[in-house]
Amino acid sequence: MYTNIGHKCLKCGYEWSVRPYNLLHAKYGCPKCSYVERAKARKLTQEEYKKRVLESNPDVEVIGEYINASTPIKHVCKKCGYGLNGEWLTIPSHIMNGHGCPVCSGNIIGSAPEYKNSIWSQDEYLNFFKNYMSEEQMKINMPNSHAKIDVICPVCGRHKNISPNTLWKQGLGCICSDGVSYPNKFMFSFLEQIGIDFNREQSFEWSSGKIYDFYIPSLNCIIECNGEQHYKGWNKVKNSAKFQLLNDEEKYKMAIDNGVDKDKYIIIDCSRSNKDFIKHNIEQSNLLNILNINISDIDIEQCNIFATSNLVRRICDMWNDKLTIKQIQEKTKIVTVREYLKRGNELGWCNDYTENEARKRGARYNKGRWVNVYCLELNKVFTSISEAARQTKLNSESIRMCCSGKWNQYNNQHWYYLYDKTMKDGTEIKGAIALGLISEEEAIKQLNT
Repeated sequence: MYTNIGHKCLKCGYEWSVRPYNLLHAKYGCPKCSYVERAKARKLTQEEYKKRVLESNPDVEVIGEYINASTPIKHVCKKCGYGLNGEWLTIPSHIMNGHGCPVCSGNIIGSAPEYKNSIWSQDEYLNFFKNYMSEEQMKINMPNSHAKIDVICPVCGRHKNISPNTLWKQGLGCICSDGVSYPNKFMFSFLEQIGIDFNREQSFEWSSGKIYDFYIPSLNCIIECNGEQHYKGWNKVKNSAKFQLLNDEEKYKMAIDNGVDKDKYIIIDCSRSNKDFIKHNIEQSNLLNILNINISDIDIEQCNIFATSNLVRRICDMWNDKLTIKQIQEKTKIVTVREYLKRGNELGWCNDYTENEARKRGARYNKGRWVNVYCLELNKVFTSISEAARQTKLNSESIRMCCSGKWNQYNNQHWYYLYDKTMKDGTEIKGAIALGLISEEEAIKQLNT
């Protein structure tokens, strides 16, 4: 009576082991049938389920026929309309436990035309991502997505597979970005034109974490583009230069000890970021022989354009927006703006940069007391009011009163600002050039003299 033996349910065919006593006296029946009966007893009707949903999730409407708590049925979000096309299938137990619309909770992208949660629907992300992907891509991807997609570099047009999340947090990391030096971008374009397979920033199991600039697997060839720091050290500190030299020697020795031929360990002197300098040093190296090409096979200007930093383009854009050298220096904190503009002018990135145009803009750039003034009777331009007072032995405040239009003349002389000037009270004062009293060419000529 108290030893388990096998039994079989005549109703459902389920077999299980149970003590006879439990069947005869405790009146235990088939566990499977019992479970089914209890489930039926617990099963909600359609109206009961809707009532539960109304209590736990008032923003959700039930449109599917309730079967049980674990069978997915159709629902609709009353707030955003997700599910109207029958796409929202979810299990009732989730809804009764308070889980709401996946669109409103930010988990998926909503339907057209809003495409809620997508990159396209959020201005904060749209302005950034539109530089890299199409409108259709932005409509079907979320900014925090980790799925890699094909994007395009807005500067060089190259394609790259990267997730929106990485792109947003770390940037594209394209070879043309400012994070890559001029020599490395130059060599990248050089090798790319040849059409040979190569790896950039290559490390090996034997290199102890050290990285080589370029590696050509088919030739077992390493190319190192050594910038100025390899010869003068970082910030031209002697100790830094010694460390750099020892590091370069160690990298060379490790490569040779691990099967790289001495003739195929190429070091290019790139201590000057100049296309002709690097081209000359490539010709002097063994690289052309290894690659079996002539230097004429390479478009050096294309290498130069690609290698030119994006900072050059940004400075050129500022120049195109009519900023002066000084204004660009203030914005970028770069002193050698003219060198960037010269390079950009060669590439056709800035409009008609010349030293004369730079001087003209500098003359128009009025800041503080350094305002050019003009005396009609003397037919002379002065760099400032104080300079005019010093040369003419006149009172500077009186000259300022004439220039600002408060006095008609002073000491039988008429004084004007050279260029139009806006006073602190908003009054616009016409300058001598605008009044036709002197040509801009003549004014610039005098200032340069």
